[in-house]
Amino acid sequence: MKKLLPLLTVLLFLGCSATTENTEIFTLSTNVNPEEAGAVSPSQGEFDEGDEVTLTASANQGWIFSGWQGDHNGASNPASIVMNSDKSITAQFEMLEYDLTLETEGSGTIQEQVVTSKTESYQEGTAVQLTAEPDEGWEFVEWTGDLSGSTNPETITIDSEKSVTAVFEATTYEITTEKVGEGEIVEQIISSESEEVEYGTVIEYTAVPAEGWMFVEWSGDISGEENPVQVTVEGNMNIIANFEEEPAPANATTWFDTGSGARLNTLDFLSDDLGWVGGEGLIAKTTDGGETWTFQMEDDFVVTDLQMINENVGFVTGTVYGEFTGDQGVYKTTDGGTTWTLVYETDDEPRTLFFNDENTGWVAGVNDLIVKTTDGGDTWTVQDQFVGAFGGTETFWINDLFFLDENMGWAAGHYSPADNRLIIYTEDGGATWEVVYDYMGGPFNFIHMTNEEEGVTGSGRSVYKLLSKGEQSSERLSHTGFSAAQDVVFSTFRHGYLIGQNFENTSESFFYETTDAGGTWTRVETEDLTGGSSIDIGTDYVWITTGPWVVKVEI
Repeated sequence: MKKLLPLLTVLLFLGCSATTENTEIFTLSTNVNPEEAGAVSPSQGEFDEGDEVTLTASANQGWIFSGWQGDHNGASNPASIVMNSDKSITAQFEMLEYDLTLETEGSGTIQEQVVTSKTESYQEGTAVQLTAEPDEGWEFVEWTGDLSGSTNPETITIDSEKSVTAVFEATTYEITTEKVGEGEIVEQIISSESEEVEYGTVIEYTAVPAEGWMFVEWSGDISGEENPVQVTVEGNMNIIANFEEEPAPANATTWFDTGSGARLNTLDFLSDDLGWVGGEGLIAKTTDGGETWTFQMEDDFVVTDLQMINENVGFVTGTVYGEFTGDQGVYKTTDGGTTWTLVYETDDEPRTLFFNDENTGWVAGVNDLIVKTTDGGDTWTVQDQFVGAFGGTETFWINDLFFLDENMGWAAGHYSPADNRLIIYTEDGGATWEVVYDYMGGPFNFIHMTNEEEGVTGSGRSVYKLLSKGEQSSERLSHTGFSAAQDVVFSTFRHGYLIGQNFENTSESFFYETTDAGGTWTRVETEDLTGGSSIDIGTDYVWITTGPWVVKVEI
């Protein structure tokens, strides 16, 4: 029995050893497709025949497990595999894909551009740049949905289904209207998608002139003369309606009252807008063609003549009588008439002046008065060399002066006691004077030379042609019916106008025009114009003083 137990033990051991050596070993290998999509656990190993292995597929972000291929099929995860042979199993993954829905509000489009992508589809992780492109007349406002804000272009990353809306609004524009002249602009919207002035809105503009005005043309962002006119809004616009005063009847007159009630004696206009008048106790200025007047001097003296050299510098002659008790002489302004300073005082009555420029000028009047300045009125030189020309008993009264240059000049008036009309002439700036006309009759009131050999002068009812040096022609140019021809003005060498006062027939026109340097004169028919004391000419108008009025005559 003792011998039998060892034998059984040996047999049992040999039996067990034989069973282990007969069990087969199988190999498990796994793959992932695509490689970056995930992992399988266990990924590999050796197993005894019959072993059951559990495989688990784990997807990386953006991927999803789709099934097994190779030595195992199906989509179960985890999956159980019995090892009865060598196994090669592949875990299949697919990238997650999402819809990107694009919409618009308003008029425009969205352009897509893939910035980064793992495939050509919009799969998870794809970055898409969206650009909102408004149609003409629209503008991008904002993103809504899975995008927000107004950055354009903007980038969205696809990590789930996305819906993005680009919001567009119709562009609105500012429309401004202006007018030049007197009138109104009537605006009417013909077609519009809203109450705002948006792109494509059609607006009709009608220019309505004020009374006495007429519509001329549109300017700004439209042009032409069509009225009314329809405008299609395509941007900010400025619409200007241009009006002009209706043409007045030929030689129409406009009467301006300075508001003083005083008699006006003289005027000087530098343009159709800028002018001065002077008279009994006043100097007044206008900058708007006579519509309004500013008084620059009142109640000091009577202005007998006025000349503005430019818009700042000017001179007047002033005399005193009756209630006007200021200083008699020559006054100067350097600020456009705001202030006037006495630069020459005299006991004699100064009646007229003539300046070539700011420095050189002459002043003349009664009792042989002729003085000259070459420094703008700071100093004066008496020029009385003609006194005594007829025996020493005469007294000269000079009513008007005219100089062609700094040397050649004329003075017109009369002398007493003979009361003859008179013209004197100088070739040396007044240092010496020569009597060139002496004839019985009323005084010469004015003189104007178009050149050294031609000119005109007036006395009483007649206007005379002047020849070389101012000698009177035998031809009397007109017998007008004037009680006194008062003043003359020339705009060019040959074109001039004459004014006078008609005391015989106060309803008769007294206004005459010449186009041949005074050779002939033609009456100019005007409205209600019956008298005048001085005259000046602008570009489009002749200006006349008559009584307390300033009359503007369109020419």
